[in-house]
Amino acid sequence: MANHFVSDTYSVLVVDDDMMIRLTLVDLLYSADYEPIDVKNGSEALSKLKDPDVKIDIVLLDLDMPEMDGFEILSTMKADDKLKTIPVVVMATEKEKDLLAP
Repeated sequence: MANHFVSDTYSVLVVDDDMMIRLTLVDLLYSADYEPIDVKNGSEALSKLKDPDVKIDIVLLDLDMPEMDGFEILSTMKADDKLKTIPVVVMATEKEKDLLAP
């Protein structure tokens, strides 16, 4: 588990509705000394992103999710001065590749 008292530990918000993908990424990030925060949909992601007590350094974002998809989250982040500077890595599975390009 990451050391919560080390100031140079980066926090990573993992946003994916697939529990196995989330758990795999969380395990990988913990083993690399990152501090993962995982949520299962876009609504939960925005709650974490807007929470002043939660520090997010980067977001790993699935595109295809219920309630609010990754595109909606990206639009909301882009329109918010506090969120638009947070780097985002977009993730898509083989079945989602049609969402990215024609």
